[in-house]
Amino acid sequence: MKRFTRCFIVFLLQTAVLALVLRGILALFPTQELTIRNVALMSEGQSIPYEWPVAIREQNTVAVRGVLRRNEQAPASLFFDMDDCPAQFTMNSQNLLEKIPCGTFKLGAINLEGVLQAGDNPFELQFAETDNRIFFDVRSGTGEAVPQVRGLEYQLPDGQPVHAALPIELDLQKVHGIDFILDVPLLHTSTYVMDVRGCIEGLSINSKETEDKYPLCGGSIVDWGDHLHVGQNAVHVEMRQDKGVLSLGLRANPEDNIYFLLQGFMVLAVMAYGIGRFF
Repeated sequence: MKRFTRCFIVFLLQTAVLALVLRGILALFPTQELTIRNVALMSEGQSIPYEWPVAIREQNTVAVRGVLRRNEQAPASLFFDMDDCPAQFTMNSQNLLEKIPCGTFKLGAINLEGVLQAGDNPFELQFAETDNRIFFDVRSGTGEAVPQVRGLEYQLPDGQPVHAALPIELDLQKVHGIDFILDVPLLHTSTYVMDVRGCIEGLSINSKETEDKYPLCGGSIVDWGDHLHVGQNAVHVEMRQDKGVLSLGLRANPEDNIYFLLQGFMVLAVMAYGIGRFF
């Protein structure tokens, strides 16, 4: 009995050692842990080194300013047309968001008695740049007449004021270029899982466009079998932000046939060795 127990313990130890050796061999042909290096983000024509996975979050603001003129006979009410509530809204140095609930701006005419004075009324709004689109328009409380607005301008982050006219409509979805090197071993998967926040507008491998249908938004499985070769592969991705956020991750598809083949080989080898040693 003692001999059997000793042999069984030796068998377990030898099997564990063999499993570690096989895992080391498989590490020479990685299928899930990808080697990605030399990541760079293209911004304003410059290549900036970046970390992997790529994650960008911008929370700047866009300012809209102007002077609204009210005639003495005109009612002190205005109708604002906006996609989203502004982060800040002042008129005549008064914070309108403290006086008026944000959701009220979408319900109809707003009574601005005590705020909207006869004559000139300077105003400023701050919109969060995390929105894909900014739309702003203003009309009289009846919804018909167009108020007199002069000096209207908007200002993007780190930019100069831009003169504008009502309505103001801005598309804030930025497109970034991302470059990286994907090292491919001798045995590798052909399909990969892309974890995406935002949308991929285009992708090329070794200067050749892939056949994927763009835009690719959210997670998706891509087949790069006809584009990758063993060794270094230069990948270029054009990505569009979603509400100021952009992220990109890449991993081998765990359901790929190569992955099952390698993992199955390791399991069978350990079982065959164990059975042979035990009996």
